[in-house]
Amino acid sequence: MSDILDKLTEFVENGGRFRANEEPRYGEPFYGDYMKQHLEAHYKPGDRIRIVTDSQAYEGILLNIGYRLELLISGKKVHKDKRNKKEIRYDLISTIELIKSCDGFFDLQSVYPDEWERQNRKDDIPLFNDEKTENRRKTRNNDREAFHRVYPDVDFDKSHVIQINDGCSLYWPFNHNGISAEIFMVRGYDNIINIPCKTGTPFPNKNSFHAYNCQMKDRYPDLFIYLPDNGFRYQDVNIVCVWSINTTISDKDVVLKV
Repeated sequence: MSDILDKLTEFVENGGRFRANEEPRYGEPFYGDYMKQHLEAHYKPGDRIRIVTDSQAYEGILLNIGYRLELLISGKKVHKDKRNKKEIRYDLISTIELIKSCDGFFDLQSVYPDEWERQNRKDDIPLFNDEKTENRRKTRNNDREAFHRVYPDVDFDKSHVIQINDGCSLYWPFNHNGISAEIFMVRGYDNIINIPCKTGTPFPNKNSFHAYNCQMKDRYPDLFIYLPDNGFRYQDVNIVCVWSINTTISDKDVVLKV
């Protein structure tokens, strides 16, 4: 156990890195944060780049480095239905190649007017929350379909839905004899609800464990939790994930709870 604790202590002291003074590698914790910072430091909107993810390669014009990387993969302007725009998660990017640098002015207003408007709004309301774009309706319908996979008899539109992309996660690159998770929604001090879930390694990096209750084709797993929208204002709601790690230490089988 001391060897594992020493490695975890070193990881924390290195600022979330397994190796001192070396940025996270693909598949490691905080790699997505590092990749976003790398893009912001070395690339700009208008650059033509080639991105390789865990499963596919994309080439196009860099539009925005925001919540996700946005890439114009065809044409000269983002279509209204966004079919020629690709959003890529930073943690899935394995390599980036600059094809052509944008040396002049990049007219974001003409190429991607929705993003230009969001960046230049004078009020505090994000464009994403405006009523009601076709892209947002499509996203909501997809989320409703996934939610009903887990809660078929619950009204999605009359619920406060908590959606955790990829589920609750644990990165464990050490030996083990099995890893499982329990998830609870805790309200206040004594209202504890167990959230049924499964544990798996849905990503290419098999040291990345995830607890989730919904996995659909062509999307990574999600964890859905809900509270009825009955007009009550909920406070002090916490999501708790308890991981059980079965391992062998000094020839003894033990269970670590984290």
